[in-house]
Amino acid sequence: GNQTATIIALCSLRDFNLAQETCQLAIRDVGGLEVLINLLDTEEVKCKIGALKILREISRNTQIRRSIADLGGLQTMVKILRDPDKDLKCLAAETIANVAKFRRARRTVRQHGGIKRLVSLLDCVPLNSTHMTADMELDVEVARCGALALWSCSKSKKNKEAMQRAGAIPLLAKLLKSTHENMLIPVVGTLQECASEPSYRLAIRTEGMIEDLVKNLKNSNPEKQANPELQMHCASAIFKCAEEKETRDLVRQYGGLDPLVGLLNN
Repeated sequence: GNQTATIIALCSLRDFNLAQETCQLAIRDVGGLEVLINLLDTEEVKCKIGALKILREISRNTQIRRSIADLGGLQTMVKILRDPDKDLKCLAAETIANVAKFRRARRTVRQHGGIKRLVSLLDCVPLNSTHMTADMELDVEVARCGALALWSCSKSKKNKEAMQRAGAIPLLAKLLKSTHENMLIPVVGTLQECASEPSYRLAIRTEGMIEDLVKNLKNSNPEKQANPELQMHCASAIFKCAEEKETRDLVRQYGGLDPLVGLLNN
């Protein structure tokens, strides 16, 4: 159809309160989900971005997630992860993060090669470079969105194995050096999810991640209040990894016991 008319219609849809359940379900009930998912198969980048911006918002709804999966939306979004457009990749990964909250969706992502593609998104520029160009910042945002999607997907044992085969561990270790909480939360969230597996616990120790987990558990910046969500995920990852004596020794060596006691006191 007419691309301009489509973009205007998408913009008009975004004027509604997409966080409201009545709006989310109304879009589904009038056949809007099929239209939005079909737009992801077009060649028009602006249409795809517009459709994904709506899908990202409304996929926070449990019923919508299932409908997106039923309509084959996940397969199309996994394909988009290969697109050279970084904004598209971010939106697709964020929407996958929302949809992959139930088992069948996580399996679909894996079966269509999505785990490998999501892991490849984690490979970005050095995070704490002093001179970050706009393009470098977008690379970091792509990695953050990839981590969000992997966090959702990592609740499945087979996905954890697929992530490890795809080389996720050294990339997560690199991202764990970030100073930005919005990057650290999905990265540590993913690690604590994966730390239920012995192979991940070993890798977390040998890749030197215990020191970074302890550092993020502490509040190194006294002027800024610690993020309780980040501290909770760090504590959970340390708890799972501390099954091994070597890890317990490292936690003590890096000064992790006091902040853990401090969290209990809070």
